Amino acid sequence: MLAYRHAFHAGNHADVLKHIVLVAVLRHLLAKEKGLRFVDTHAGAGGYSLESRYAQQKNEHGDGIGRLFGRDDLPAAAADYVALVRQFNSGGALEQYPGSPAFAQMLLRPQDQLRLFELHPTDYKILDSFLGAQPGCEVKMSDGFDALKGQLPPPTRRGVVLIDPPYEMKTDYVRALGALREALTRFPECIVILWLPQLQLLDARQLPQRLKASADAKAKKGWLLARLTVADADARGFGMLGSSVFVANPPHTLKAQLQATLPWLAKTLAQTQGLYAIDRIISRTIAYATVTTILAAAFVLTNLALQAILVDATGGSTFTTAAATLVVAAAFQPIRRRVQAPIDRRFNRSKVDAERTIGAFGAQLRDEMDLSVLQRRLTSAVNAAVVPSAAGLWIRSGPEAER
Repeated sequence: MLAYRHAFHAGNHADVLKHIVLVAVLRHLLAKEKGLRFVDTHAGAGGYSLESRYAQQKNEHGDGIGRLFGRDDLPAAAADYVALVRQFNSGGALEQYPGSPAFAQMLLRPQDQLRLFELHPTDYKILDSFLGAQPGCEVKMSDGFDALKGQLPPPTRRGVVLIDPPYEMKTDYVRALGALREALTRFPECIVILWLPQLQLLDARQLPQRLKASADAKAKKGWLLARLTVADADARGFGMLGSSVFVANPPHTLKAQLQATLPWLAKTLAQTQGLYAIDRIISRTIAYATVTTILAAAFVLTNLALQAILVDATGGSTFTTAAATLVVAAAFQPIRRRVQAPIDRRFNRSKVDAERTIGAFGAQLRDEMDLSVLQRRLTSAVNAAVVPSAAGLWIRSGPEAER
């Protein structure tokens, strides 16, 4: 999307996670002398001033690299990453942040190759002036998704692909999944690093499962998914909670590195204090407990009142007591559902979204007679509500089906 500028977000928590993973992957590959190719489908400007009006507008780097830059107690993978950020700043104060191409350029050797793609004309010019003349580097103003097929497999059969679109268009989710499949089809041993936002949107929640299914089918060395959550959803259940990095064919060392780093990183980059996070859990518990207590008390009091009325009228038989209890129980079911609904909308978004999806499909089912259309809509509804790794629908045809 040509309106997107990464300068607004450079050095934020998402960049920290993405670049820790990128540096760890490249370090592992550089242990061997044989050259490799690094492909970045959405390269951006390559580097960013943290003193620019873009970076200062939201100061996102303050809650990202800003919390790590001056520390000396970093886990090994984070320390390696921060050392490169310090190198990019010539050992001085934190004024610049390296983009993915800059991290790669600082690490790669003369026998390695950089292939960088960027569509935004301003960012492309900055990137080209920064790295375009570097040996082994090619910078092109083109769609990285489309360009990927011409870059794989590399001559050395060693490569890393970084896919990190802005996801400001819904098509980015589909194209990111397609790019992973394209890369692994052309080069099954390729290490593919794919960044994705942690949002409550349906496309964002479905993408990890679809990436896993594709990697299960095509990646020779499996996959790894690292997720960093730093914030709570807003009052409506939305907002960017963090981000994830999906790695197809991860190096065997990466899992242990992230296991040692992510808990520390989550605590350090949390945008809400631990007490607030606990308070949110307590609030949810109190909400459900309060509703349950009120409904139970109302049920008991109503039941006792109805029984008292019927006792005077009928003489207090056992049948009367049982009937009163059943009547009150039946009446309270719709009341309970009406009270529970707003609580679920606040704390159980996935359940509410799934119910809406199934309800919408049911409404379509009454008006649609074309079986092919129904098949597509049913498969889509199941994918949205259940989020399986795969979904399909088979309709039997022939004489038996006609009967």
